[in-house]
Amino acid sequence: MASIPSCVLGFSSHGLPTSSFNESFIRLFGNDHVIFLDDERESVQISLDQSSGSGFASQLTYLYSYFSASIKLPGNYTAGVVVSYYTSNADDTWIVYYVDDVPVRVVQKIDAMGGDFPSKAMTLFATIWDGSNWATGGGRDKVDYKYAPFTAKYSSFVLYGCSANPAREDSAAEMCGNATDLNSFNGLTAERKGRLEKFRIEHLTYSYCDDRSRYPTPLPECNLKGKSSRSIYRL
Repeated sequence: MASIPSCVLGFSSHGLPTSSFNESFIRLFGNDHVIFLDDERESVQISLDQSSGSGFASQLTYLYSYFSASIKLPGNYTAGVVVSYYTSNADDTWIVYYVDDVPVRVVQKIDAMGGDFPSKAMTLFATIWDGSNWATGGGRDKVDYKYAPFTAKYSSFVLYGCSANPAREDSAAEMCGNATDLNSFNGLTAERKGRLEKFRIEHLTYSYCDDRSRYPTPLPECNLKGKSSRSIYRL
């Protein structure tokens, strides 16, 4: 199982500068399972085996940002294996996820979420770990370590936005000035909404909004008002 790579806010990464691992990230856990694939450290591999998973995180936190990366997922049998690229906390109004520049999920803050909607400075994470207890078939299909190591490769990192780190106030002010277009985002265009709905109808196989074993009472953003989670714009 792989979670969708996350990009916060809505536009293409084309034309934005990429950065190396050393410029933007630090190892998070499973240090010896985080391997660089080139001398410039622009590509990195993380892996999962019976001894450990692994991951890395952004050096800085961000008030609002656009994140992107090229990700190659593990091959062969990968039941129970969770590969992610996500933020912890996020923009205080919108969160948009893209795969190959196609929006696949949009979350807009609504009053019913209260304090559950991310509203603090965010950190970017990339991880691979054993999710056998829930990830595939509700935990029915476990990780089979005879196929290990499971590897995921990340490259072409884009971290574009407003840094929130006090230690980098000068660069943060410059970055926020350059990224004011992010803060003015006000939802997807009609064309992008159509691409999102088409993607979800054709490819969505799981939505936590439909998972009553984990969430007997649907979360506030799951108020579908009679619509299927496969076609709802916000989820």
